[in-house]
Amino acid sequence: MRPLAEAGRRNGMATGTQRGCSRTPVFWMQTAASYRPQENPMSTALDLDDVRTEALFVSDVQRSQHLTADLIRAAVSATMDRLGETGCAALVAQEFGEHPDCALGRMRWARRAARQAFITS
Repeated sequence: MRPLAEAGRRNGMATGTQRGCSRTPVFWMQTAASYRPQENPMSTALDLDDVRTEALFVSDVQRSQHLTADLIRAAVSATMDRLGETGCAALVAQEFGEHPDCALGRMRWARRAARQAFITS
């Protein structure tokens, strides 16, 4: 095992493959404590469509799965409960910084899938 992967496991991080690209390992936090700062109740709310898209983008849902609108809505809800708006945005920024080539395709998919799932709700 590589030293970086061992260090990640010691720090409570889970290893996996990057969503959409199987060639590069990526590390995902098991807890969202470090990614969920206090939400400012006076801040301007993001567009709900953007928030849903980001939540689906950082969720564990894979493009290759057979997804229904109900599964997508459940994944978005669970991710929002776990990370909040700022936590999702932080992970999106991290992915675009570390893996911009794969993040773009996943974001396109997430936007399309989230729109379709919430249109039918």
